[in-house]
Amino acid sequence: MRARIQRAWRCTRVAAWLCVVAISNCPVPAQAQGHPPAETPNRRARPFNPGQPDPFRVTKGDVEVAFVQAQRCTRCASAYQLTFDVADRARERRRRFTISDGPSQVDQIHILANDRAAILGRYQSNVDMVLIMDLNTGGTLDKWLCFDPAVSPGATFIAYRKVFPLHFTEGVSSVYLVYQTGSSPAENRAKGTGLDDITNVGVPVYPAGSTNVSGDNVNVDEAVRHEMASRGFFWGDDVRVAFADRVGAVNSIVVIDLTSGAESATARATPLETSDIISSKGCREFRDRALSQNAMHVANIAFLDSAATRLRVQFGYSLPDCHGPATLDITVR
Repeated sequence: MRARIQRAWRCTRVAAWLCVVAISNCPVPAQAQGHPPAETPNRRARPFNPGQPDPFRVTKGDVEVAFVQAQRCTRCASAYQLTFDVADRARERRRRFTISDGPSQVDQIHILANDRAAILGRYQSNVDMVLIMDLNTGGTLDKWLCFDPAVSPGATFIAYRKVFPLHFTEGVSSVYLVYQTGSSPAENRAKGTGLDDITNVGVPVYPAGSTNVSGDNVNVDEAVRHEMASRGFFWGDDVRVAFADRVGAVNSIVVIDLTSGAESATARATPLETSDIISSKGCREFRDRALSQNAMHVANIAFLDSAATRLRVQFGYSLPDCHGPATLDITVR
C-alpha cells in the first residue's frame, strides 16, 4: 500500500528525502516521442503526463527557446532527458541542447535574458522544479524543488513555496520565497547553504522571521503554522505579488513588495472576515470557524491600482451550501 501511494516518486536521493522512505521498484516511463513545437503560451494547469510531452516554444526579442522532446533516461534523476532548441536571430545561430537533470515535464519557459532561461515544470505530479538554463552552453546554472512557482512579468523574480516531504511529516508550515533571477545561486541561498542544495533555495519573504534553512518548515507549532489558501501567486507588476495565507482559522491576503529587492521586501497582510465570504444561512460548517474558513479558497487576486492597495479577490467554494460572493474588493494597508 505504501509503495502504491508513493509510486509517483522516482528512485533518487532527492525522492528518498521527499518520501522519507525508499522505494526499490520504481517503474521507468515509456519513451516520449517529440514533434515540431508550435508557438504556445506558457501554461501551468496542464495535466501531469510526462510520457506524452507537449512541445512548444517561446520568443523574447531575438531569442527563441523551444522544448522539443522528452526521452526515457535511466540515469536521469527525473527519469527523463529533455531536448531544447535555442535560436538567436541577431547572431544567426541555432543550437540544440539536452538536459539530464531537469524536471520530468516541462510546463513553462521564461527567457530571463539573452543568455539565460527559466524552465518550470513538474519533477513529480505534486512537486515543481525550476531550472535556470545557460542558453550559450545548455548547462544548468541553478535548480531547485518547490511548489507553485510563478515568474514576475519582467522575469526579475520567481515566487514559490518551499518544498517539504509530502508523506509522514508532521507540522508542515508554508514558507514563501523569492528567487532573484539577476543574482547568483549563492546570493539566492542562506549563508552556509551549499550550491548543490535544491530544497533550501531562495530569499524568504513571508512569514516574518523565516530563514530558509533545513527543517524550518516542519514540526512547526500549530498556533503559528502557515498554509497557502490561494491557487498560487498573483503578480500585479514586476515587483508586487499577492497570495492568500491561512493560520489556524484566519485567512489573510498578503501583498509582498519587492521594490527594494527580496532582502528588503515588505509584507502587508489583511485578514478576511468569514462573515463577508461564507454564507452563514446555508453553510452547515459556519458554526465551526476553522471549518468555514477551509470551505473556501482564493482563486484569483487582481490589483486595482498601481500602489497595490486595492485588490479584487475572487473566491472558489468546496462546499455548495457555503457559497458566498464570487468576488470581494479589499483595501490592503
